[in-house]
Amino acid sequence: MAGARIDAKLDDREVADALARTTRELGSPARLLRLIGEYLQRSTQRRFTNTSDALRATWAALSPRYLARKPKNRDKVLVLSGDLRELIRYQVTDDAVLVGSDRPYAAHQQFGGPVTMRVKAHQRTMRFVQSRRRGDLRQQSEARTVQVKAHTRVSRLAARPFLGVTDADRREILAETRAFIAGLWG
Repeated sequence: MAGARIDAKLDDREVADALARTTRELGSPARLLRLIGEYLQRSTQRRFTNTSDALRATWAALSPRYLARKPKNRDKVLVLSGDLRELIRYQVTDDAVLVGSDRPYAAHQQFGGPVTMRVKAHQRTMRFVQSRRRGDLRQQSEARTVQVKAHTRVSRLAARPFLGVTDADRREILAETRAFIAGLWG
């Protein structure tokens, strides 16, 4: 070989230890996945303030019918008591992090669709309107109370996706992953 050449052997205990730590941590990435899970949990909870999904589409407004009977937090979509937002959790598996909620209604809110509700038997007071043909004078009759049997009612719930990963989330996860790996190298 023409020119100059140098042979070098790297025998650095610190570098070898850092490589071993990196291999060990990435072989079982639980610590990194916990960091990512914590971030995604906070990001998901922020969507309840922004009232938008991971693609920045605004959630459907509440129906006037539901808004009329909503007892509290009437100005907030997907928030009645705050349980759904506050109970967003993450779970780390061997090679992934899962983010979601164990609330029974979480899937209905995320995906929308028909919701069947049970209505208990109750009484209802009704007023009937009678009409006279000649002058078309409307006259209200006395109120009558009727018994309503227990039944089911199906409503259509609009999808309001609160789970998902945004482009900003992806950038932050990548930055956290780089920082995590850099931290392993000391």
